[in-house]
Amino acid sequence: MKIAIIGDVHGFWNENDTDYFNSSDYDYILFTGDLRSFSEKEDSVAKRISRLRKKSFLIPGNADTSSLFQLAGETFRIQFLIQMSKEKQKKRIEKMKDALGEIELCAYEKRLLQKNSISVNLIVLRPFAMGVYLSYAPILKKQFGIHSIEDSKERIKQVIDSCQEESIVFLGHNGPFGLGSDLTSLWSSDFTKEPLDYGDVDYSFAIDYAKSKGKKVLAAIAGHLHHKINGTKLERNWLSKLENTHYINAAKVPRIFSKENKTFRHHIELEISNDNEVKVNEILVEE
Repeated sequence: MKIAIIGDVHGFWNENDTDYFNSSDYDYILFTGDLRSFSEKEDSVAKRISRLRKKSFLIPGNADTSSLFQLAGETFRIQFLIQMSKEKQKKRIEKMKDALGEIELCAYEKRLLQKNSISVNLIVLRPFAMGVYLSYAPILKKQFGIHSIEDSKERIKQVIDSCQEESIVFLGHNGPFGLGSDLTSLWSSDFTKEPLDYGDVDYSFAIDYAKSKGKKVLAAIAGHLHHKINGTKLERNWLSKLENTHYINAAKVPRIFSKENKTFRHHIELEISNDNEVKVNEILVEE
């Protein structure tokens, strides 16, 4: 089974991407969210990727379906700005969902990925995640009845308990807590006074709980914290393997870029074999 992982798009998607993936041998495509750049509406990007003919799944990121005021409120924890946009966000979610066509917008749910004798549960976690706290609480409460991180853990637990297959791949927008606080760690902050682990505790709970139930967590996938580290020439680590789980940060931003007078398009390839052997490769498609 071959799976393409597309990190935070932020507007960087066009017909060349669609043609490439439609003609590829990938069985599934996963998006970590943040389709939009704030110079365009999220449904315009959604319409462009809707032309994909591969089975595809997307978790909404913190930039999806939110206004600039709402995003500022979440970033700086300004309750007035958070509350003022909550009614419009539900409408934006429906608009984005319609624009995606056959691409599934997912949250707190599982999907069965199959190829020949390989069966894997894809579990999509909390949407709109930004790290550390329960971001976008009003829409989580309205859409899913989630009032707290503990509620989120309980919802995830229920999804894991419903899985019949042994193998699991997790998909989140932001990654799990516990991968380190060094500047180059997979999900550490590069926007606080000192670097800190900015992963989500309900994501790390999901991994630990699944393993406690005898599941094999093949991969934990997310984006959100971009590979390029602000204010430096450094790039964060994007891949780590711990206890047979591959942790993948796919957020190469911009995912279309020029280097040495050549243009490249970024994605990550996840390959799962019959014996649950996993291979992960960073792919740069040259135009």
